[in-house]
Amino acid sequence: MLFVLSASIGAGALGCGDDARRVTWHVRFAPGVEASAASTIVASIARGDCTSSDVVFGPVVLTRGASSAAMPSPLGSGIFSFSADALDATCGIVASGCSAQALPLPDGSDVTVVMLAGPRVPACSADLCHDGRCSEADASVPDASIDAAPPSPDAAGDCPASTIGLYMGGAACSTETQICITDCGSPAEPDCVTACIAADTAACTTCLNQNTVFCSNSMGCQDAWDALACCTVEQCGDPPVAGCDPTASCPSEWVTYGKCAQSVQAECESTLAMCFPSV
Repeated sequence: MLFVLSASIGAGALGCGDDARRVTWHVRFAPGVEASAASTIVASIARGDCTSSDVVFGPVVLTRGASSAAMPSPLGSGIFSFSADALDATCGIVASGCSAQALPLPDGSDVTVVMLAGPRVPACSADLCHDGRCSEADASVPDASIDAAPPSPDAAGDCPASTIGLYMGGAACSTETQICITDCGSPAEPDCVTACIAADTAACTTCLNQNTVFCSNSMGCQDAWDALACCTVEQCGDPPVAGCDPTASCPSEWVTYGKCAQSVQAECESTLAMCFPSV
């Protein structure tokens, strides 16, 4: 699951005019990605989907120890993509992620960008890199702090909305995995499907998990997801303390969300199919 909070650039007004709404933007590293290797995170917002180059906010460089955080002006309505690259001390891209969102979102929502392992290619030449910061970016963008503080319940005890976007990394799973799952029969044996997915890459697992949550929440499971996410943070911390099992710590919330997701599984088949090559 995608609960490891690694950075936040705080809340921005992501609406239009008098209808501006407060939305918190978080960056979370997917399981298996070396969050400790990241020295800085470079974040930006573009108008359009994750292939767009029409940047309307940023880039903002997040560094440890900085005290200020720049916030976007109201963005208006439409599709906007929230992107981030994690750089190591040599400015190599160790992880990257993007989440496309249809704005405006409900007031108090949380946009989550899931960071997947990057290609380790340099973000800039060695002479422009200084401790994980590209000097060409330093001259024009403000700092924001890497913040380990998780979303917290409001004064009434309600959990804030934790919005998971559609996976935008393309078909992350192989044709072989698709065939393997088909061979598991109908209805498919869960252990068989799990083994098929485990044999593929971590990106495949992330795509299927993320699209399952995205679709399930769109079909009415958002409240159950918010309660699960909030319980996980409360019981295990953020990032989770070593040895804390979110499944065991929040059993009723897991069961409730699992039942909801299962009830809309048929409606989500096309969303999961986006993780596989088209045939």
